[in-house]
Amino acid sequence: MQIPLDYYRILGLPIQATADQLKQAHRDRGLQLPRREFSTAAIEARKQLIDEAYTVLSDRDRRRDYDSKFLASAYTVDMAPEPLLESRIPGLEVSADAGEAALRSLATEPGGSEAQSSKIEIESDQLVGALLLLLELGEYEQVLQLGQPQLVNPYASGGLATPEPAQDDVVLTLALACLELGREQWQQRQYEIAAESLQTGHELLARGNHFPNLRAEIQTELYKLRPYRVLELLARPLDQTRERRQGLKLLKAMLEDRGGIEGSEDDLSGLAIDDFLRFIQQLRDYLTASEQQELFEHEARRPSPVATYLTVYALLARGFARHQPALVRRAKQLLLRLGAQQDVHLEQAVCALLLGQTEEANRALEMSQEYEPLAYIREHSRQSPDLLPGLCLYAERWLKDELFPHFRDFKDQEATLKDYFADAQVQAYLETMPAGSGAEARSEARPLGYPPQVTQGTLTAAAGASQFSTTQFPTVEGSLPIGAPTMPNPAAAPRRNAPESAPNGYSANGNGAYPRTPQARNGKGRPSQPQPWANGLADGSASDPEFRSGQGEEDDLSVAERVAQLSPDGKMAAPGSETSAKPGSERRPLTPATATLAPGQALSPGIASSGRRSRGAAPNWGRLAIVGAAGVVGVGILGFGTMRALGWVAGVFSGPRISGQPLAIRVDQPVFEIPEAPPAPTEIGVNDMAGRVINEWLEIKRGALGESYQGDRLDDILLEPVLTQWTRRADAAAAESWYWEYEHNVEVESVTPDDPTSDSLQAIAVVSEKAQLFEFGVENANAAYDDTLRMQYDLVRQDGKWYIQGMNKLADVN
Repeated sequence: MQIPLDYYRILGLPIQATADQLKQAHRDRGLQLPRREFSTAAIEARKQLIDEAYTVLSDRDRRRDYDSKFLASAYTVDMAPEPLLESRIPGLEVSADAGEAALRSLATEPGGSEAQSSKIEIESDQLVGALLLLLELGEYEQVLQLGQPQLVNPYASGGLATPEPAQDDVVLTLALACLELGREQWQQRQYEIAAESLQTGHELLARGNHFPNLRAEIQTELYKLRPYRVLELLARPLDQTRERRQGLKLLKAMLEDRGGIEGSEDDLSGLAIDDFLRFIQQLRDYLTASEQQELFEHEARRPSPVATYLTVYALLARGFARHQPALVRRAKQLLLRLGAQQDVHLEQAVCALLLGQTEEANRALEMSQEYEPLAYIREHSRQSPDLLPGLCLYAERWLKDELFPHFRDFKDQEATLKDYFADAQVQAYLETMPAGSGAEARSEARPLGYPPQVTQGTLTAAAGASQFSTTQFPTVEGSLPIGAPTMPNPAAAPRRNAPESAPNGYSANGNGAYPRTPQARNGKGRPSQPQPWANGLADGSASDPEFRSGQGEEDDLSVAERVAQLSPDGKMAAPGSETSAKPGSERRPLTPATATLAPGQALSPGIASSGRRSRGAAPNWGRLAIVGAAGVVGVGILGFGTMRALGWVAGVFSGPRISGQPLAIRVDQPVFEIPEAPPAPTEIGVNDMAGRVINEWLEIKRGALGESYQGDRLDDILLEPVLTQWTRRADAAAAESWYWEYEHNVEVESVTPDDPTSDSLQAIAVVSEKAQLFEFGVENANAAYDDTLRMQYDLVRQDGKWYIQGMNKLADVN
């Protein structure tokens, strides 16, 4: 049969190689042995082809004949046909430069166009040797093309059936070709194609349970390739759903192997915890909001604070962009889990704002410790009694500029608070919120730091909860239904009362479930006194026509419309109103004369406090305590410094002092024993240095491939490229649960150069290695061996320490 090889490529020489170059190339090719797993027959077939190439090219007459045929085939490929003219006879004229160009290419490159045209005849039993040579030349596609038919049809070579050992060699050669081809495609950033090549090699070995070491090496490469595959698949267009689902599947498998986003288990990808967190952050830009919600909601159940936080972001983005306040409410409930671990009050304020809960948004801002956002919010709320105008501006810009860019389907999304609150579904949902907020209040009030209190508004909301079905609202696992009532109150009015009016004139969704405590403050820092009966005025005055006439038409606005007035893009016009106040403009406070109070009623906190606006603010006791403590500490430091200074001055003017017994010192005897001078260090020769380095390597090798799997010590003695090779073997040993037990004996033959000050040495040593293989703790007697090898080690000194940069097997002494 014919194979696409020639004698020059077998020896790795150009066509103009000299006789000395032929001898050297033949010797070097003979010393370069393939992997240990190949059979003796495969190695012998390879050696026959190398010897045959050298025999033909070393004989002048045979080389002349071969070169003539070789050049003729090169001319056939390199010669380009010219256009036929009328005066020319086809087939009689040849380009004069064709032969020169072919010779020039053959003289400079051992492989070129002849690689596709030159072929040699081989016997069927030499096919494995030819595949080995092609593998060494990097012709991985040709190895697969020639070797795969042998596995399907053993008679594909044209002769007798391929024997069983040769079949194992063919499988091994194909698997190695797949491994090297996959690595090459990996370097070319063709990650999915590289994964296909590696999986093909892994499946070839798995069919007959061949070569577990190589199979583990390929599996390790597949694990390391997974992050690159995930990025490549998720970067595909959104219409390629199959590929994107495959990327999500690989990502979920990585999360399972790691034990979650913050998991410490090893997924064999080579990513540490911090690297994996950065990898997840990078992935977010390729995922849509729904994909992130699906992924991180599942991870949040582990539990995972990071996944919970990312789920909140996905719910907020979808809820605001798609005008779905139910998703915002789910995000707000998830934030309760994070409140005890980190400061999420700013996010809670944004959620409360989107749900129309203005009082709760103000309280959350007061508890936040994030300086820069709060400074921005206060800067844009100067003309308002609270922080809502600045919060609206901050929330809209934060959602559009910082949240949306991390979702692939929302990067170009245009959304405003005005459009959000103008949506009819949003308004309908928010109008139903007070009736079912009792259960939510119980679950949210304590994490926010407010003690539960029962007010008239709470009872009214609980009584009105029966008007709505709890099945129409979403629920969160582990909590009560959002629409569930808190307690029955038959005495409450059967209809839902109007929402409580906030002191600043904006409606809050608060119905008394979050009463203001003595520690709570308004937007200007003034304390508000608790008045348990104030909610009765706020709830009952909605039906009083005299009270409504005093408030004007502003109470006719819904919750959504009142919050939308604070949108940076402007407010919505209330139905039936001609003009509206501009956002951020100061509103005139109500006076007690504006409303007619029934007997027993009192003013609301906002009305009652308006008459006291002109009085001086209460002293800030916390700030005074800090100033007092600082003064005490300053006085103490000043006193301590004064005492030290006085002591130093007294010591200077008092003169030196001698205390204690005088030393017993004699002139004829030394005070202490003088040690003898150490002997001069013995000079270490290059043979001793090489022997120590080689023995240290063999000791680390016993630990890396031994039962303890100490692969992390390999970088203490090895450098690239051998470090990567042995690291992969150590990782494969740990992954496949096999290890070796070694016994070594080293005898250094020669070291060049013979200069102990040199930073690079080449040592030739005879190494005796006796090894036993254990798989899953059971000895595999068939794999044991006792070899004596003649090895060449390339030693390099870096920062005063010797390392091994290369090692080659020169001969088998046995």
